[in-house]
Amino acid sequence: MKMIELDTVLGRFRLRPYRDGDREQILALFAEVFGHEKDPEVWEWEFRRNPFGTQVMLCEHESGELVAQCAAIPAPLYCRGEILQTAQLVDCMSKKAYRALLTTRKMGLFAHTTQTFFDTYTGEGRDVYLYGFPGPRHFRLGALLLKYRKVQPYINVRLPLPAPRRNFGRRLLQLTKADLADIAAAVVKLHRADLAAHRLCLYKNTAYLQWRYGDAPRSYTIIGLKSPFRGRLLALACLQPHGDGYRLLDFFGYGEINRLLGQFIAESGSPVSLWLPERYFRLFTRVEPLEDDIGAVPTGRSFHQDLPWDWVREHFFYTMGDCDLF
Repeated sequence: MKMIELDTVLGRFRLRPYRDGDREQILALFAEVFGHEKDPEVWEWEFRRNPFGTQVMLCEHESGELVAQCAAIPAPLYCRGEILQTAQLVDCMSKKAYRALLTTRKMGLFAHTTQTFFDTYTGEGRDVYLYGFPGPRHFRLGALLLKYRKVQPYINVRLPLPAPRRNFGRRLLQLTKADLADIAAAVVKLHRADLAAHRLCLYKNTAYLQWRYGDAPRSYTIIGLKSPFRGRLLALACLQPHGDGYRLLDFFGYGEINRLLGQFIAESGSPVSLWLPERYFRLFTRVEPLEDDIGAVPTGRSFHQDLPWDWVREHFFYTMGDCDLF
């Protein structure tokens, strides 16, 4: 894109995409705005090693000082049988000292940054849908400045210790992140079958699975259920250690997922919790409500005329693994 220049009483500002060398200023602005530091390895994984691209729009003063950012993590999107593109809005921020500054167009710098992001990365052939999980305060700001709205809220639940059941030779697998490369095709096959239950959700192909769980600089526990016949993979779950148990981030093979998680809970003695939109808890045999300890507000915004908001709000399915917090 062509660099955009903005005139203000404090000098000229420029809008441009990320380029090599920006990371340190971005991380410094993140720490200033959010009050804690972001791991540089996580940043590199999210924005530079993402196989689906880098979506970062920056605003800088003519002196080179970075003052605002609008960014997102792109991924494939399944929508009624088509594969499109979506992205999760993350790390949208602006330097406090410049928030009241207006350009000669009577807009703030952050508003210019977000609009340029939308013009550059969204629409037909690009991101047709943006989603996010801000906290309540940032949701209120984002609803005003980013124009996103609430999708179906999640409910936080725990999977109880299951009643004993026969496994008919099915075997629990303890896998590593390195194993994903060998089984990714089998996991995608399970995922494609699971899509019959959905209209709108992330599409988790082999590139996504390897990036999200194989390459992430985070600790995950990956388990699978194997058939006694030809060793076929029947289900897979990606979990993250949390407290005295685990969070269920992603799961594949809906027909066998209750058996897999039941066997894991019974053998490990560890509780498993998760969030999902309420209508999708039918995928699990039993759940018990938990107090929400995260406080995220699931949000979205459509950028395609064939994705009307009422339909999106009703049908968008997401897991904990679709959120950058885990």
